Amino acid sequence: MKKNEPQAVLQRSYRSMLKLLLMMKIVVLFILLGTLQTFATRSVAQEKVSISMQQADLKQIFKSIENQTNIHFVYNDEILPAGKLFTASFANQSWKEVLTTVLANTGIHYRIVEENLVVLTLGDHNRIVVRGKVTDAKNVGIPGVSVLEKGTKNGAVTNENGEFNINVTDASAILIFKFVGYVTQELSASNSFMTVMLKEDAADLNEVVVVGYGKQEKKFLTGSVVSISGSTVSNIPVSNVSNALAGRLAGLVVMSPSGLPGVSSSVRVRGTTSYSGQDPLYVIDDIPRSKQEFDLLSPNDIESISVLKDGAAAIYGVRGGSGVVLVTTKQGAEGPAKFSFNISHGQSEPTRTPKRLNSYQDALYRNNYYLNQGVAANDPRYYTADELEFYKAGNINTDLFEMIKKTPRTTDANLSVTGGSPNARYYVSTGYFSETGLFDKLESKRFNVLSNLDFKFGNGFSAKVNLQATLRPNTTPWWYDGVNTTTLSDLTRAAMNFTPLSPAYVNGLPDGSLYHFLVPEVIKNGYIKGDRSNLNGFLKLSYNPSYLKGFGADVSYNYNKQADLYKTRYQPYTLYLFNRFGGNNHLIGDQVIGTKAAAQQPYDFFQEQYIQNKTYVFNASAHYDRTFGNHDLSLQVFYEQSESAGDNFSAKGENLLSSTIDQLFVANSDPARRSLTGTGNEFGRSSVFGRLNYKFKGKYLLDAIVRADASSAFAPKNKWGYFPSLSGGWILSEEPFIKNAMPNVDNLKIRAGYGLLGYDNIDLSQWYSYFSLQGSAVFSTPVNTIAPQRYPNPDIKWQKIATTNVGLDASFYKGLISGSLDLFYKKTSDLLVANQTVIPSTFGIALAQVNYGQVNAKGFELTLRHDNQIGQVKYYVGFNFAYTTNKVIKYPEQANIPDYQRRTGRPVNFITGYQANGIISNTDQLANYLKLKYGTRAFELGDIGFADLFGPSNGAPDGIINSNDNVVLSNLSYDPRITYGIPLGASWKGFDLGVLLQGVGARKVMLSDRSQWQEQNVLAFWADFWSPQNPNAAYPKIGGLNGTEGPASSFWLRSGNYLRLKSLELGYTLPARATKSIGLEKCRLFLTGTNLFIISDDIKMYDPELPTNETGYGAFQYPMLRTISAGASISF
Repeated sequence: MKKNEPQAVLQRSYRSMLKLLLMMKIVVLFILLGTLQTFATRSVAQEKVSISMQQADLKQIFKSIENQTNIHFVYNDEILPAGKLFTASFANQSWKEVLTTVLANTGIHYRIVEENLVVLTLGDHNRIVVRGKVTDAKNVGIPGVSVLEKGTKNGAVTNENGEFNINVTDASAILIFKFVGYVTQELSASNSFMTVMLKEDAADLNEVVVVGYGKQEKKFLTGSVVSISGSTVSNIPVSNVSNALAGRLAGLVVMSPSGLPGVSSSVRVRGTTSYSGQDPLYVIDDIPRSKQEFDLLSPNDIESISVLKDGAAAIYGVRGGSGVVLVTTKQGAEGPAKFSFNISHGQSEPTRTPKRLNSYQDALYRNNYYLNQGVAANDPRYYTADELEFYKAGNINTDLFEMIKKTPRTTDANLSVTGGSPNARYYVSTGYFSETGLFDKLESKRFNVLSNLDFKFGNGFSAKVNLQATLRPNTTPWWYDGVNTTTLSDLTRAAMNFTPLSPAYVNGLPDGSLYHFLVPEVIKNGYIKGDRSNLNGFLKLSYNPSYLKGFGADVSYNYNKQADLYKTRYQPYTLYLFNRFGGNNHLIGDQVIGTKAAAQQPYDFFQEQYIQNKTYVFNASAHYDRTFGNHDLSLQVFYEQSESAGDNFSAKGENLLSSTIDQLFVANSDPARRSLTGTGNEFGRSSVFGRLNYKFKGKYLLDAIVRADASSAFAPKNKWGYFPSLSGGWILSEEPFIKNAMPNVDNLKIRAGYGLLGYDNIDLSQWYSYFSLQGSAVFSTPVNTIAPQRYPNPDIKWQKIATTNVGLDASFYKGLISGSLDLFYKKTSDLLVANQTVIPSTFGIALAQVNYGQVNAKGFELTLRHDNQIGQVKYYVGFNFAYTTNKVIKYPEQANIPDYQRRTGRPVNFITGYQANGIISNTDQLANYLKLKYGTRAFELGDIGFADLFGPSNGAPDGIINSNDNVVLSNLSYDPRITYGIPLGASWKGFDLGVLLQGVGARKVMLSDRSQWQEQNVLAFWADFWSPQNPNAAYPKIGGLNGTEGPASSFWLRSGNYLRLKSLELGYTLPARATKSIGLEKCRLFLTGTNLFIISDDIKMYDPELPTNETGYGAFQYPMLRTISAGASISF
């Protein structure tokens, strides 16, 4: 029997999954090998021995145990009982059981230290109790400091006054004092009271920052790099990491499109600097990854996030043109196993829900609409006095959005363990996140596992094995408008502007008196279920020979597979018709008089789509790091190759034979009721690059990068691109004349750099011909044909981004005040734009793009921070600010277009429309418009008056208001030029508080909610419409024949600026003695809120962060959410 195509494709996918499982087994084998070595102490502890001795001394018994295990005993011969002999008879018993039995009644005790070392002591006579206090430079006790006896698991934590006591082995013990924000100290134990003063890690000058294929101390950076620690975002209840970044890093513009579960925020480095290719590159643990994979990370697994904003991104060449977001996940640490558990639960509500007209206001609104439209007074569309009274009495006032709205809830849980030995370290984490939405069948979940293993094999060899697996199931309601299946904007609008004049249900039956669909019934009868799985495996082998000091080599391989499976189902439903009453039969009764089928989708269907992408990255590198007197040299060279391949398969069947089975075989067997499609793609890159980092006397800095990339996105003659970068710095604070003149300067550095970068994230079919299957007819007979889709352009080449950056970093008074300033200029040239060549319609296919456009951008970024401690209160205040502007230098303008449509010389995005002079509210004002016409009609009272500025071809005013009179209303747009954040925080006696204020400025939006619908509800502001009885109204009249409220104009132009309380977190860490008594190392309880309040200039009716443009949904879209959650962080 011949297999059909869907089955064959699914079987190929199944075989691919078997290969994937095989690779998973190999990776798991690495993990098991590492785990066996890592948990060696546990294995040793379980080793068994057999001893049969008569009249033997303890030395002989110890030797027998050592011969049979990996245990080694350390003791002083003087503690052994002289002349005492023992009889030992044990068969296959744990060595610990044997030792405990033999040492009974001898007074000798044993203790396991390191991995397999057993120390024998006589009683506890050598142990001492150490007491003391840990303070800061101001002699204030520091609570929560970790006090650990070196080489053991023995530890303690200081109380709220900074005091501690710990029972240590003997007077030779070494104590380690460790606390976040302070320099770790190691001191010898003392019999007397110890007073330990910890020094603050001033200004984090020694902080190591990830800069791409390596790390550098913050003090020596020459590029524009900003970073935050993972702890900053770990407790924020967000489904995607990108949603937690707004306002935290200068120059990073983060805007959320909605509050949908699982939604991802847009991220721009230095804002809008081009009209294409603005997405940054995401790099996770040195491997370029996709934005989707970045969003799949659990915030609890992130160690740090860095952003490369200037020529430093040239190390990533072709992919670094729009900036680079670098993520480092947590790694293992030497020491005993340490478990951490974090859990939180919260619920959400819309930050703002737009107010709409109630039923009485809506009826009046409609009557005025018909009146101004010239509808006869006896027309049945008018609402009569009895009907108005019915609504005024509140008998019906349907708010469908509130009716179907649910309370969204979030749950976040994460468990991790870290530890290891000098030769093997591990970090293993597993997490779960769940977020429900405002509607039924709206939910996003995330299950993730991360394992990072590090091994040292001796002789300079080491290895790193990382495995990450994530599953994200999502469910959304089906909606007939396929474009809105991911945003639900149209579904939300349908719910929000459902008329308040009609019931949604009558006696539990869906009403179809006014509409051909009903939102809650659509939700009930359809769904889209998506399952996204991502597997990433990384293996790195390193060699650092001891005989060649400073030299090292690495080779790594990364494999990634992402698969998406979507199942879509819809079932038609029935609407009911009911009797009507009232003067014009607008009121709906409760007697069923008929039914009708919902008209959105007349038949049921099931659709299945499978999308798969596989990517591998191979990297080989060598590095050389040496210091020669005053010269510090670091040299790196790399070769990198990556390939990716994707497949997209979709099948759909109609007229299903089962209403419960979501499989394709239940579809009608009629070929006309089945469809099948699929696509595939392949892409590859090769790169050679290197970096030279040089320091002279620790104060003169130089960093040079050269990279060459080859990309399959371009024809062979243009596939190679070359991207150099050069930056330097001068640490002025290391100069004697600065040290002597300004002793309170911790760090003062100036830096400058230039870099050339590229961009190749373009349509891959630009330079070669590609074809698709199309339907046609030959002599009226349908046939399938293969037809070309685009005329290729083999001359397409790299888009180039040249960036210049000048910066200043400073820190004063031991970190009391710190900050940085960056000025930048960015030139993006050879941008791909539409080919404006005029071709005859008979040509039949489109033209490929051409390299022509150019956009210049410039701006600055400022970061300030103040850290201080007053008594036991430690606090910080921060501020980051960024400003970016841009201008289109070259763009292929069409001939004879109006001036307002020209892009050259203007920003990438700007707002156009009529220049409005306000509402024509009286006859005196109307007199100014007697000689003007709006199109073909005269202006009327209550219209918005427009300025007559031009005639045809940008000529003189002609007395007619039409498209010739459109002008540029603002060079600002939805994309903000100004972004800023204000982080605040404080801690006191176990309590801690973190606040983030975030805002945008220099932003304009054109309201898109000005339409005057007849069948649907409108926003509440339309209650204040112009009429002869309300001549000073804020808004134009309802139903004006000219429709002057519709076109974009300065009347509807609004400021889009806002300031919001982005996040607030209040925590309390339980006292050490309380947590230790229940076996915990640390326990912190916290309460977190996001989007708690917002202050906006003009937009009050909805959250101004929502996308707003001329054709958008404005207030009628899925709202932003305010979330409050409570949780706990526990370590043990």
